[in-house]
Amino acid sequence: MRGMILYTDTPPGVIPKVTRRVGLPWLSPDITQLLHAVESFTPVTYEENMTVPIGNSSLPHILEQKCTAHNSIAIQKLPCNWYDDTWYKANLSSACAFLGVRKAFNIPHLEPYHSRS
Repeated sequence: MRGMILYTDTPPGVIPKVTRRVGLPWLSPDITQLLHAVESFTPVTYEENMTVPIGNSSLPHILEQKCTAHNSIAIQKLPCNWYDDTWYKANLSSACAFLGVRKAFNIPHLEPYHSRS
């Protein structure tokens, strides 16, 4: 790689910052997998459209969670299959009624993008 210049916002000798997803105990693993798959396509869309992101460069994403947010408040009125089954069944009936779950909605299965290079 002689003669190649790498452009980065990180000063030399500094470990670059990365972002990591925090696990939500109430969120279905199927929804988490779908979010990971959608996020894997972001860099590809720039390549496909031959565009450059405008503004500051974003931090690299690590899709695997390091910890779970145990004090996270669940979002109300989501389809019932968007909640984690184990978490939902562990709640009191009054807590489940408070969520006001909707009927199940088909969650599409999308494979994460893997570059061929």
